[in-house]
Amino acid sequence: MPKLAIMKGEKLAQIVERFTDHKTFSDCKIPLAITTTDIESGDEIVFTSGNMQKIIRASCSWPGFFPPVEVEGKFLSDGGVRNSVPVKWAKKLGATFTIAVKLGFAPQAIKADNIFQMMIQSIQIMGEELDKYQSMQADVIIEPDLKGINQLDFDKTREIILSGEVAAEREIKKIKRLLRI
Repeated sequence: MPKLAIMKGEKLAQIVERFTDHKTFSDCKIPLAITTTDIESGDEIVFTSGNMQKIIRASCSWPGFFPPVEVEGKFLSDGGVRNSVPVKWAKKLGATFTIAVKLGFAPQAIKADNIFQMMIQSIQIMGEELDKYQSMQADVIIEPDLKGINQLDFDKTREIILSGEVAAEREIKKIKRLLRI
């Protein structure tokens, strides 16, 4: 089999296992749908049952960075390739109010002088418009300020979380008003 990605994804699989603690879809208190992309056909594949850890792992597989994961005979990658803000699936599961967290790492003016920068910049450019369109379907959009951060800045996790908290606080009045709280 040809090399399909720069990383094997074994550590990613271990992290998913650790954080999900062998939970299943039926263990979730609210309905859960996980979106993936069939990397061969381009189809969006959505799961509400099955091997949750394997499906989450597939949904984290950025093409080129992590290899696709075989699930039910299909090779699946990041659901964001096809649908980065899957509001429609939340609504299909019965949500009457949706909050989208838009983690669009906006492209920044850079000189892409290596393959990694070029791949990241390409993904950011492709995803920016898709994010804008798909997030408009949500009732509330939470947009953390992620300027200066890209998808591979794993060492900036705390900064990303804090930015998300600040962004959520900015929207709390709107959320309460829409929920009539």
